[in-house]
Amino acid sequence: MSSSSTKNIERLIEQLEKERASFEEEACPLLSWQIDSFASCYDLLRENAESLEKRSKQRRSERLRARNFLVDVFLAIGPEVFLLCVFAAPISKLEKISSRDAIPKLRTWWKTTSNPHGLTVVATELCEAKSIRALISSCQKRKFSEISTDAGKGVCSFKVWQY
Repeated sequence: MSSSSTKNIERLIEQLEKERASFEEEACPLLSWQIDSFASCYDLLRENAESLEKRSKQRRSERLRARNFLVDVFLAIGPEVFLLCVFAAPISKLEKISSRDAIPKLRTWWKTTSNPHGLTVVATELCEAKSIRALISSCQKRKFSEISTDAGKGVCSFKVWQY
């Protein structure tokens, strides 16, 4: 892991901690900037090949990396850390974080910190209301692999498709 990757993850965890600390045991309504951050993330998860095609190659790549990171966080850790990531960093920052390096560190952080009940309630309700699990499932379906073999020639090819 590079030192810049380590610094990005450390900064993210610092921001996650600040966001986590803003939640209490009781659920509170989200602030307007939190709603805006979630809406931006929601739009990111809803993007498809057609909407991505309208963006430059660089922006497509950045958005796909950020989306993949958020999908990995949701699936590997849960809706609470997913929501904290949405609030803690804009898409332009999330796309710079490697899931491979970050997920183990985020899991460790999450297991060793207190988890306010209010955060769990808000994350669960918001993710259920916006069908985040279904969106994440559709994101995963957009990424699939295909293995084809030509048994007569002993040739095997492997293709990975992502859009």
